[in-house]
Amino acid sequence: MFTKMFDRMSYLSFKKKMKLFLMMTFAFSALASTVVYASTNGLDPNQGLEMFSALISFLATWMGRIGGMVAFIGVIQFALATYNQSPEQRVTAMLVFVSGAMLLGVSLSYSFFINV
Repeated sequence: MFTKMFDRMSYLSFKKKMKLFLMMTFAFSALASTVVYASTNGLDPNQGLEMFSALISFLATWMGRIGGMVAFIGVIQFALATYNQSPEQRVTAMLVFVSGAMLLGVSLSYSFFINV
């Protein structure tokens, strides 16, 4: 079964094929062994929703902070690229800035649309 899959990847060496196979096997077994147990025995049914909302709020806050830092690094890179007059570094800096701004925007849109 797996030999047919490996024959399609003939451009890879045997070591790389085995490494890929082992990584896929490990990833699948790690995902398959993950168990989520949810129970409301004696608990308030809304407690889980409140905990989930708190987790999402925490993640959105940190995503915004990280996005702001990435955007700030992009601005610094752009300033240094302008000083060195390097067009390639300017493009890279703008990509970093835009990616940080996107992260910040997603974080701010969460609080705007969800009304936390």
